[in-house]
Amino acid sequence: MGSVEVHGVRYALPDGGTLLDDVSFRVGTGDHVALVGANGTGKTTLLRLLAGELQSGAGSVAIDGRALLLPQLVGHDDRTVRELMVSLSPAPVRAAAIELAAAEAAAIAEPGDTTGMRLARAHAVWGDAGGYEAEVLWDVC
Repeated sequence: MGSVEVHGVRYALPDGGTLLDDVSFRVGTGDHVALVGANGTGKTTLLRLLAGELQSGAGSVAIDGRALLLPQLVGHDDRTVRELMVSLSPAPVRAAAIELAAAEAAAIAEPGDTTGMRLARAHAVWGDAGGYEAEVLWDVC
């Protein structure tokens, strides 16, 4: 698992200029590659296309596995480190984190048995999804 196939990808900048045109390559499972080029040549844009953050104007991208992109400028947005780590986590951890945050907010806004039980269930789901183990890994990171 983990192969990447790109065929005929095209990407135009907002001003209409073409940044990537007819880009094609394959990276097989277990292959190691490097993406090297001068500033402004489209390296980050290509990676954002692979991660699904951008859509190409033409061509196709097929990934056997999951592609994630760690932003170059971490901390230059409004996200916390925890939110960044959650965004890079597997889907069950991401879903459990969303519910846990909502349950915590509800319990703070309206304390009571109902919101307390919701919070308890959210903590159980967080644990079952591997959230506590993920937090230990995040601390190591």
